[in-house]
Formats: sequence, structure tokens, C-alpha cells
Amino acid sequence: YFDQEGILSTENYYKRATLRGNTNFNVSKRLTAQANLMLMHERVARPRGEGDAQFRAIHDTPPTVLATYPDGRYSWNRGNQFNPLALLREQGWVKDRWITSSLNTLASYAMENGLKFGAQFSADNKDNRNWEFQPTYTLSDPFVNPTTARMNNVRTNSFDRRNNDFNFDAQLTGEYERTFGSHLLHGLVGYEQRQTTFDGNSAQRQGAYNNLLQLPGSGDASFQFAGA
Repeated sequence: YFDQEGILSTENYYKRATLRGNTNFNVSKRLTAQANLMLMHERVARPRGEGDAQFRAIHDTPPTVLATYPDGRYSWNRGNQFNPLALLREQGWVKDRWITSSLNTLASYAMENGLKFGAQFSADNKDNRNWEFQPTYTLSDPFVNPTTARMNNVRTNSFDRRNNDFNFDAQLTGEYERTFGSHLLHGLVGYEQRQTTFDGNSAQRQGAYNNLLQLPGSGDASFQFAGA
């Protein structure tokens, strides 16, 4: 299990739980088998304002510039175009969830006459869901110029994306080896099949009637234009 909080002054983390199982066994003196299983669950949260522009704002803002006043409201002095803390905290969030599973099996059967059969099957599936939300906000400096918005967004924006990626590979082999005096005969035949399936869908919503509705399907449609 892995759980790490980010260094930014807002919700950001990476969490991962992994389960692995491996086994090898001899069914008989001729038949051997092997199986490997892996399950993993991952979650990531980061601010939507994270990116090159925001880190440039952090870099370009002098360390003497006040980020917030004692009452928690943001500060913009006359010469400062950005408030990096407001960019990270107020522009919304992005969250991801992955569920990954993989299976790999091997089997081999050897006959006394030099004939050997082998089989391998492997499959993996990765399910991803991505949420993104941008709230409405209007921010100004309450002391320098309270009537001028220094940062604002007038319409909410939410995304819900879901993707599933499945792959499998199956192999069958037949192998024959035999020695005739000073001669060695070796033959190999095989069959392989691979398949990949990808499914994806997404939904987007703009202009929800409050910041509590953070998913495209949330809320009551009858309130959409009523402002409740």
C-alpha cells in the first residue's frame, strides 16, 4: 500500500493498493503449470490549476507578496498580476481512479517420446475514471481595489470520462525433439491469438446552478434556470 500527499497547498495525493499472487506447481511428472495474478487500485487528486502557467506564476511572484490577509481573503498588490495560491485553490480539481488487473498462466506437458505441448494465456484489464470540475468564482482584493475582479469564472464546467482497455494473448505450441544416431531432429509449431478492446465515453456539463453540483449528472433539471 502506498499513500503520498503532494506538496501543493491544496488537495493533492497519490494512493495505490496492490495485491500480487504467484504460484508454480507440478501436477504430475509430465505436467507443470504456473499462474501469476496482479490487482491494483490507484487514486490521484490534483488541482485543476496545476500546470506550467501556474508554476510560472509562482516563480514570477516575489516572495514578499502577501498571499492572503489574516481573515483568509486573497491579496493582489498593485504590481502583482497573479496570486498563485488562488490559482491552485480556486480553479477546481481533477481526480482519477484506475483499477488494473492482470493474469498470466503457463502450462507444459511433456511426453516420453520427445513430444511436448505448451500453452500460455495472459490478459490485462485497465479501468479508468476521470473527474474534472471548475467552479464559479469572483475574487478581488478587499483592500486595494474591492470592486475590480482580479480572477473570475462565471460558468461551472464539469467532466466525467470513463475508459476501459482490455488485452489478451493466447499461445499454443507443439514441440518435438529426438536424436537418431548422430542426428538431431527438432520441430516446432505454434498458434497465437491477440485481441485488444477499448471502450470510452465522456460527459460534460457547463453552467450548473451552484458549485455543489460537481458531476455532469448531478442536480435537479427543474432548478437549472431557477437559480436554486
